[in-house]
Amino acid sequence: MRKYIKVNKIKFKDNFTVEYEIEHSEGLEYFNRNMYVKYDNNISNIPESILVIPLLSNLLPICWFLDINLYLKEIDKDFYLSLEKIKGGFQSVYNQINMGGHIYVEKVIENNYKRVNSALLFSGGVDSVSSYINNVKKNPLLVIVRGADISLEDSKAWKICTDVALDFSKNNNTKVIQIESNFKDFLKGKKIAKNFEEVIWHWWPCVQHGFGFCGLIAPISYTEGISDLYIASSFTEETNIPWGSDPRIENEIKWGETQVHHDNFNRNRQEKIKQISNYVNKTGNQIKLRVCWENPDGFNCCKCEKCSTTMIALMLENLDPKKFGFELNDKIYEHSKRCLTRGEWNFTHGGIDSWDYIKKNISDSEKREFFIWLKNYDLNLAVKKHHVFYNKLRKKIVKTLRTLK
Repeated sequence: MRKYIKVNKIKFKDNFTVEYEIEHSEGLEYFNRNMYVKYDNNISNIPESILVIPLLSNLLPICWFLDINLYLKEIDKDFYLSLEKIKGGFQSVYNQINMGGHIYVEKVIENNYKRVNSALLFSGGVDSVSSYINNVKKNPLLVIVRGADISLEDSKAWKICTDVALDFSKNNNTKVIQIESNFKDFLKGKKIAKNFEEVIWHWWPCVQHGFGFCGLIAPISYTEGISDLYIASSFTEETNIPWGSDPRIENEIKWGETQVHHDNFNRNRQEKIKQISNYVNKTGNQIKLRVCWENPDGFNCCKCEKCSTTMIALMLENLDPKKFGFELNDKIYEHSKRCLTRGEWNFTHGGIDSWDYIKKNISDSEKREFFIWLKNYDLNLAVKKHHVFYNKLRKKIVKTLRTLK
């Protein structure tokens, strides 16, 4: 029998929370629990054809990658018509995988609603802040999502994320919309990725997150009249790595009156820092950046590669990292140089490119010692040194564990 997933029921836990029940053919052990999404808007009057989109945007890539058929009662017409193009986007990113799977729906429904707002998926990091500035004339609503980089259990980190967004919205006279969902954890991402381990090291970053994030916005686009949804680019075309957020995917997403835009793909990270610098100097608005993924408290650890490269990038533009939410100390140059030369940082997700963009923007007239050193340093050595550092560390851990036994 052909593999299938069926959307059985869409039910409200209350006026703000929707839960999805699915059934699937035997052997598809990729789900931990039912998916739910909680909004700070009343969604009880949203049409089912729109309400199902958050679930579909997280299920459909599984169906396409694993050649699984999907069955449901109804779907928005524009979303339905965009699916083949979205699938084609994934196929273009992962051209070594043959996409399959078909969607079978009983009703295709056209949805119309007011077009009065735009929205931006907002994390408080360099990418999303730059994307806001890029669309500042539209003053987009800021959408923050709990359950992605911050776990559902971590209330302390979520408060920091919320405070950063509310602070930014207050300074820019816009509104914050909060969403909570287990859309990341309801799937067994690592197990799904094992089917494609030669090209996909984890389902969430490599496939799920872009389309999955966007789909969560569908119900509130209906209540808030959102015509344009922006998701900030992580990379540029120069960073040639397969990634779950890509213009070939997100620029094809549409439902009702809403069009998704993969934004700022033409700017690399240093150019985004320059854009933020110009905005701060022009408006006087203070911006706190939240870039760290390693600090369990939810704010910047000021030690990891991402925090360090952001602080160094700000300093190159003669900006004070302390004013952007970093607890800067006098040893940041020394710390960065040591980590680069000893291979202590793991350059995943295009991280080495961020340092390369900094290098390329160091002028010949630069007088600061660290930047003179960096301009002449071969970053390929940092990548090679990491592999040596990691292997030594792994052997040391194994030796320690054997001693403990």
